Amino acid sequence: MYRRALLKLMGAFGGSLLYGSAFSTRRSNGQLGVTFLVAGVRFHTALSGVVVGDRVTILAATYQGSRCYEVLLGQSRIGYVPRDTIGRLPERPSMTGVVSAVNINALPWKRFEITMSV
Repeated sequence: MYRRALLKLMGAFGGSLLYGSAFSTRRSNGQLGVTFLVAGVRFHTALSGVVVGDRVTILAATYQGSRCYEVLLGQSRIGYVPRDTIGRLPERPSMTGVVSAVNINALPWKRFEITMSV
């Protein structure tokens, strides 16, 4: 009786596993773009001035012996690139991106979305 609802739920769950927290898109100019939600936002306080369209710097760093990327707005760190997204980024010491969505009332890991060209 509830088989259809269960199958829809399973499909949505499976899709979310494949989709992850980042996705890639091919732009009209042929350039590949990566969009991700910023991780670790709740540990940083300089977040009130973030607006859509702000340019961010993404810097390579090391955390507990593994590679990570910090997301900086000006000189203030707003978070990190999620682990599952790091493999989709080129290994460069510095990159730039743009804040593509802001939702201050969302859960901490869904507050800021960054889009960058790779």
